[in-house]
Amino acid sequence: MQSRFVLYSVLATLFIGGFAFVADALVVSDEEHLGELAEAVTEGDGQARVDAAMRWMDLSRAEVTVRQNGSSATFDEGDGFRLQREVEDALSAFRDPDAEVVQRSVDVDGERATVAVRVRTGGAAHDASFHLVRSGQGWLVERLSTR
Repeated sequence: MQSRFVLYSVLATLFIGGFAFVADALVVSDEEHLGELAEAVTEGDGQARVDAAMRWMDLSRAEVTVRQNGSSATFDEGDGFRLQREVEDALSAFRDPDAEVVQRSVDVDGERATVAVRVRTGGAAHDASFHLVRSGQGWLVERLSTR
């Protein structure tokens, strides 16, 4: 009788543990999802990195502000081409194929999040911070700051 109880307990534990493992594998946390942005702007070729950042921007749903070198520009619907050029310029250090990733971080605070990335090229450190806002089930960049 006791061996049957032990067997059922082991089977129940394995079933619950397996279910929890599968559920965790299927559910992507906000941090994991936003980590994809950090990886995308530091991996692949230079233009692919800019294109990856642009996929997180939708001017029809949210304005985007780009801050770099002490200046700031805001883009809205209809400014897609100008935004593309500004992002390419802002992320120029990240386009270097020899850029070494120094640090990546993701911070989620309710409906807002920040993805920060630091790379080193030619001995100098370059930072990019993507400030995002939740939009439906996803996230959109509302500000990109570089230095």
